[in-house]
Amino acid sequence: MNTHLQHLVVKCSNNTGGMNVQPSKLEVDGEPIFLKRRVIPYGQCDGVLQTLEKMERDGIIIRVTSSTWATPIVIAIKSDGKTPRICGDYRLTLNPRLRNCAATTTEPEDFMKALHGSTWFSKIYLADAYLQIPLAPTCRHFTTINTPWGLYEHNFLPFGFHTFSGIFQAAMDEVIRGHDGVLACQEDVIVFGATKAEHDDRLLKLLERFAQKNVSIRASKCMFSSSDLEFLGFTVGAKGYRPDPRRFRPLTELESPRDRNQLRSIMGCLQYCSRFIPNFLTKAQLLFAAQSTAEWKWTIECEQILREII
Repeated sequence: MNTHLQHLVVKCSNNTGGMNVQPSKLEVDGEPIFLKRRVIPYGQCDGVLQTLEKMERDGIIIRVTSSTWATPIVIAIKSDGKTPRICGDYRLTLNPRLRNCAATTTEPEDFMKALHGSTWFSKIYLADAYLQIPLAPTCRHFTTINTPWGLYEHNFLPFGFHTFSGIFQAAMDEVIRGHDGVLACQEDVIVFGATKAEHDDRLLKLLERFAQKNVSIRASKCMFSSSDLEFLGFTVGAKGYRPDPRRFRPLTELESPRDRNQLRSIMGCLQYCSRFIPNFLTKAQLLFAAQSTAEWKWTIECEQILREII
């Protein structure tokens, strides 16, 4: 990676304050709902308070003295095993009254087709993706969370809305619009090219765009200039794409299904990657029959076919 690219990676890693995109507006029907706060387990209080204070310092939330809307919080733990992620429980307040947004969804297979002919790839991971999308000031009161330390409004798109993925995808589609060899699926952005020079040029232009739009990336989760990488559950490379073995390894270690529901779950996973299994439909006929018969029966022949497929 050349010096200019390295500089852009560092710059985008240090970006704060949210993306320079049109603030998102929330369309809400119905009367406001104000719910009381929940008790936080004593052992989590210090960590939750520290996270709230950091979010306030970073401008993600702002303390308010009153609001017509309020949602209690739920606490999840991030992948590091210790840092709390604070989410409003909007299932109880905003989600039932929030209008759906119009957003296009691209199927994984369509992403894979777009990569045909490429031999070089980079994957860029966005840091705290949804918290980079600014909310319109007129909508922020809808997002108020009720905590043991008071009320806070979100300045940026919070986790927990049933529309947040559509809002975020629309914002990312706008950021990368006009860039050849670039695809975005939520917080993952992939850059690809038929040659190293083409790939590097596209990567440079995208990072310049990210710098302009104040997009924040997490460099430790990015992969640059690779001949293959994992994207959307597939390994993509010069020879095409195939299921990521890490995603499907648990299938090979499964016990025999004990009922129809377990078999349906297994068959759903197998159908997802069926294009990579020779003669799948022919081989799996007996298994499809077993999940739909009136009486559940798992035979030795069913077991042999399942093990042959996986």
